[in-house]
This record gives sequence, C-alpha cells and structure tokens, in this order.
Amino acid sequence: MLTLKAHGRSELGLHREGNEDSALLSPTLCAVADGLGGHAAGEVASRFAISTLAALLQEKKLSAARISKQVREVDKGLATLIEGDNNYGGMGTTLTAIALIGSTLQVAHIGDSRAYLYRDGKLEQITKDHTMIQELIDRGELTPAGAQKHPKRALLTQALMGHKKSQPDVLSIDIASGDRLLLCSDGLSNVVNVAQISSALEQLSIENAVDTLIALTYAAGAPDNVTVLVADVISEKNSEKPTFLGAAVDIS
Repeated sequence: MLTLKAHGRSELGLHREGNEDSALLSPTLCAVADGLGGHAAGEVASRFAISTLAALLQEKKLSAARISKQVREVDKGLATLIEGDNNYGGMGTTLTAIALIGSTLQVAHIGDSRAYLYRDGKLEQITKDHTMIQELIDRGELTPAGAQKHPKRALLTQALMGHKKSQPDVLSIDIASGDRLLLCSDGLSNVVNVAQISSALEQLSIENAVDTLIALTYAAGAPDNVTVLVADVISEKNSEKPTFLGAAVDIS
C-alpha cells in the first residue's frame, strides 16, 4: 500500500500584506492554490478551491475523471461567488493537485503553480505552466533563461476564474516507494532555480527540504507569498489527518 508522507509551509513573503495561497496535505491528496485578484478576493478563491477539492477525501475510490470534475466544480462555485458579490470581480486561483490511487499518481493542474517529481537524484517538472511565457517557450520564441526577466512573466493563460469553461490538465504517472514530490506556488519557482530546488530535495527529511526551500525563497527576496509541500511516497499505512495551510488554515 502506497501513501504520501507530506510536510509543508505557507509563508507571507517580504512584500505582501496577506497570504493568498492555500494548501492541503494528506496521505492520499495534496494540493496548492495561488489566489488571484487582490488580497481579500485572492484569499477567498484559493481557500474555496482547496475546500472544494478536500471533499474528495471522503470518497473511497478516486479517479482521474472524478478529480477533474471536482476542479471544474471549483470553477462553477467561483462563478456563483463572483455573481453574488461585486468585491469578488476578477478573482480566481491556480490549482495543482496530486492524488495517489494505487501505484498511480493522478495530477490535475491549471495555472502556474507546479508539481515536480524527484526520483533517483533527478528532478522533473511534471506540470506545464499556463502562461504566455510558456507558450513563447513552446514556440521557440523565448528561452527559459530569457523568461526569467520577461515583463509579462506572470501573465496567465488559464486559471480558475468562474468562467465555467476550465479544462485542467490531467496526468497519470506511475509512482513507487522512495519517490519524492514537490508542490509549490510560483512564489518559489519564480525566484529559486531548478538546481537549488533539486539540491534541497536531496535532504533526508521532508521537513528539512521544506525549510531549505523556504529559506532560499527569503534569501532571494521573497517578493510573493510562497507555499511549499514536499511528500515522500511510502509503502506503509498512513493515518495522519489532513492539514490545511495559508488562507485555508482554518478549514477542518
């Protein structure tokens, strides 16, 4: 039996007044959401996304289709919230989630939060950013190095914003005991490079890995909220209760 042993932190950063990131950690389901649309609205959107996704924890049998459907439910729910309150106009959130189903990892992703797989000393990004920059890179019009200082680096091409048309990327990956997974908001990936991330994930404990990644973010100026989840795939039963972070910390 494979389960996830996860640890995470969600931090304000050095230049933000509130934390618009939300996250969920559990033995079978982990997720990061990065809210958009300003302090209050961003918090609401990311918290709602995590709360809605957490409903899957009550289900005995998960599937890629079920996870994808629940992500679309987030979008529908956001539409209702936006229609009911003018203060929520323009709000939205990214959402990157992983669910362990047997020996398969199901990944649902929309936006520019990321999921990485660290296996046998090698780091692989398993999600693709939904950004204008990524589209330019895919077309060969921009190099990854050039993207780091591009003025439109943060411009998203997809997010959950209540449009009711969102189609998250859904991936299935074979997973094994000993694999390590990283979920993060762009507060990490925009300022800490791949080599630094890989080096941090080499550490024995998930707690030390998370602490190192957060410290690297602050050393780089921490311009944004930053959320980091590291999860080890283990071959034993794990009955730890779900943990919520950031704007979702009070969900129970």
